[in-house]
Amino acid sequence: MRAYVIAFGLPLFIVALSVPLIRGAVSRNRLYGLRTQRTLASDEAWYPANRIVGIALVASSLVWLAAGTLLVGQPDGEQSVMAIGLTATAVAMIGAIAYSAAKSK
Repeated sequence: MRAYVIAFGLPLFIVALSVPLIRGAVSRNRLYGLRTQRTLASDEAWYPANRIVGIALVASSLVWLAAGTLLVGQPDGEQSVMAIGLTATAVAMIGAIAYSAAKSK
C-alpha cells in the first residue's frame, strides 16, 4: 500500500496543487505558490511565475508517475520511485524559478 501511495498518490497530489496555479486561481499570499520578494510585490510577477511553476510540477509528476508505473513492485522499487520523483520535482522547481527570474529581467 505504501509503495502505491509513493508511486501514485504523491504525484497526483502535486498535480492537484498545481492546477490552480496554472489556471491563475491563486491570488498572492504567503502560504501557497512561488513566494519570492518579486512575486509577492505584484500580480504581474505572481501569476506568470506561478503558472510556470505549476506546469513544471505537472511535468515532474508525469515523470514520477511513469517511474511508479515501471518500478512499483520491483526490488527497491519504492526507494527508486521516491528518488526519481523527488529529483524530477527538484529539477522542475529549480528550472522554473530560474526561467521565471530570467524572464522577468
